[in-house]
Amino acid sequence: MSQNMFQTFFAPGSRILSTMPRNKRSYGYYDGTSMACPHVSGLAALIRTMRPKLNAQEVKELIEKNVQEKDQ
Repeated sequence: MSQNMFQTFFAPGSRILSTMPRNKRSYGYYDGTSMACPHVSGLAALIRTMRPKLNAQEVKELIEKNVQEKDQ
């Protein structure tokens, strides 16, 4: 197992396959921040498990300071 504790994380925001709320057993593609939000909130939860003394603002700042935007 690698000793590197850093992981690659991404929060996609376009062409995300998801369930369609109005049509059972149907899928469709969605775009926008509502599709990236679950990824970021999951990352925040993982950070809190590793560093439980951080408050919400500190977790937010930690995530924002480590952003590396990628071309689409």
